[in-house]
Amino acid sequence: MATKTASWQWTHTKMLLSRNLGRWAMNLFLIVVAIISLLPIVWVFVSSLKLRQELYQATPSLIVRHPSLENYRFIFKELPEIPLMFKNAVLLCGIVVVGKLVLSTFMAYPLARMDFPGRDAIFLTVVLSMFIPRAGGLMATYELLDFLHLRNSIPGLAFYWCGHLVTPLFIMRQTFLGIPREVEESAYIDGANTLQLILKIAVPMSTTGMVVVALNEFVFHWGEYLTAYTMIDDSSKYPIGVGIALVRGWGTTFTSQLTATYGAECAGYFACIAPVIIVFVLLQKWFIRGLSEGILKF
Repeated sequence: MATKTASWQWTHTKMLLSRNLGRWAMNLFLIVVAIISLLPIVWVFVSSLKLRQELYQATPSLIVRHPSLENYRFIFKELPEIPLMFKNAVLLCGIVVVGKLVLSTFMAYPLARMDFPGRDAIFLTVVLSMFIPRAGGLMATYELLDFLHLRNSIPGLAFYWCGHLVTPLFIMRQTFLGIPREVEESAYIDGANTLQLILKIAVPMSTTGMVVVALNEFVFHWGEYLTAYTMIDDSSKYPIGVGIALVRGWGTTFTSQLTATYGAECAGYFACIAPVIIVFVLLQKWFIRGLSEGILKF
């Protein structure tokens, strides 16, 4: 009996040790991946705090001996286009996020809850359109916006971006499918119409999905470059994603004749990604909660 007990204890100990080793190995792997992923951001931030003498020393280092905010002062004071581009990006992202939330909500609810001919075919067509490169119809869109006199304007670019509803529509449909039908049926019995059902039942119960949509669209459109640079010619209307990408050409692209150093470029890059990092940190609980609830499950 004692031999069986000792054998069982030894087997149990080996299982625990094997499980712990697997967990430690996975944690170590995730730490390595996190370091590799964060290293470019850390390098940009550190470089933005260095002055020219320290930045161009023979041996590069992640340690800042004499930290300075001079590069940030240069970006925001000597280059007045940068604050204007931040305002343009905030305006664009605000319009696009709100517009996509409203449109995807009212388009996704019928696909999730209403029965009508061709509903599944429409949804599958929307899903398949995810695999169509956006650049494929870029020139046709350029001509269309130019014909409608919406090109080279912030409202026109926002209107164009609001038309990209594939991902928001998919997420909101899956979110609505997770709402118990009994709740909606009770509201119908109480006399609620479809609009009241969407606004008073579906929307309050789909907060997680809406946060995921808002975060995803904000992150994507904040640094969007291709369509913004194609549709807008006036540099005063550029969003920050385009302006930062052109930071090396300040002397020829914009009115300023100053030359941005490598440290100033890094300051601009970090200032550009800082709002995205802040927003994600503030909303990551909702984002992870949405993923855990299966809103991206087909």
